[in-house]
Amino acid sequence: MFDPEKTELDEFLKEYTRARRNAVFFIENYWNKLHPDNPIILTDDEKQQLYKRFRMAPLVHDIVAYTKRLEELRAKGYKDWEIDA
Repeated sequence: MFDPEKTELDEFLKEYTRARRNAVFFIENYWNKLHPDNPIILTDDEKQQLYKRFRMAPLVHDIVAYTKRLEELRAKGYKDWEIDA
């Protein structure tokens, strides 16, 4: 059984959830490291299309705060696939 006190498990679950919900994050942080001879290089438009195709709806407890946070981060220049955390 998993020990909930272990921070390694917490970090793994956080990273796994992000990789599972964000195809761009997975490509950049896992796929390209496993396949350094043939990395997948995408433009920002291709990243946005890929992100939209595979994104999952996050569990949101406060939709107003979530929407406000998205707007603030986008105004700072973050792309959707960079925000998804």
